[in-house]
Amino acid sequence: MKPIAMGLDLMRATGLAGPLKTLAGALPRRWVAGMPAALLNRTWFSGLVAVDSLPGRRFTMVTDPTTVSLRDSAAASHGGEALALFARLVPGARTFLDIGANTGVYSLIAGVNGVPHVHAFEPVPRIAARLRENLSLNRLDRVRVHDCAVTSHAGTITLYVPAGEMPTEASTLHGFRPAAEPVTVAAVTLDEICAEQRIQSVDLMKVDTESTEPEVFAGGERTLERNLPTIICEVLHGMTEARLHERFDPLGYRYYWLTDRGAQPVRRIEGDPTWRFLNFALVHPARQAAFERAAAALAASLN
Repeated sequence: MKPIAMGLDLMRATGLAGPLKTLAGALPRRWVAGMPAALLNRTWFSGLVAVDSLPGRRFTMVTDPTTVSLRDSAAASHGGEALALFARLVPGARTFLDIGANTGVYSLIAGVNGVPHVHAFEPVPRIAARLRENLSLNRLDRVRVHDCAVTSHAGTITLYVPAGEMPTEASTLHGFRPAAEPVTVAAVTLDEICAEQRIQSVDLMKVDTESTEPEVFAGGERTLERNLPTIICEVLHGMTEARLHERFDPLGYRYYWLTDRGAQPVRRIEGDPTWRFLNFALVHPARQAAFERAAAALAASLN
């Protein structure tokens, strides 16, 4: 066992972890952010963790109990396999769209790995505030945050927000989660925002909008056909598979299920009924070579 880990375990055993957690929470975050990752990656540090997305590419973020982490690579908590692949896709990318950005882990990975143009879309106000806080912690001023829902039409839309400080399962689908509060938020289409922001090309997208991903793509026909981006997309069992095939089969896309064994090629998109591995990669042949290099690098890290 490493000495620092042994010391932390000893502090827990002797009852010191609680007071230290209180102390860490009272420290300015800029001080805590400068501490070694081995210290920050302990749960008693008031929700602030350090993440190494790739060697030498570290960032810090304020987390909550549902936030995914790269600390344990592809075997990380929920969603870690998609994050581990994404970290290997970003080198060389110029534009990344993070749709359903949540508190920003994908945008942070893209930002610290030097992607020049990152646009993060998060319509829940208190989550968007946490996203901005995490970007500020890492001085990623070039990441643009858009407080709106990306869907099939522009204007406004009703967002159904579950209770809680960080409601990570808000959706524009009525009834998606029980007892959710309806909130009116700004709505944009993918094509509209790309024209407005003068986004000329899109290399990578992550789309996680809690069952309304097909609506995101419906509002981005021109963007998809022009750029053929590689997409990491959440797929909830029995809810979106057919509509995804209707959108991407005519464009010639290929599909990969992202699991703890890496990127597994599949002929049909079928959401995981156990809800363990929810993400798929949608890859056009024009970007196949780059994707396969990233998938091979991930596979090598799992062996």
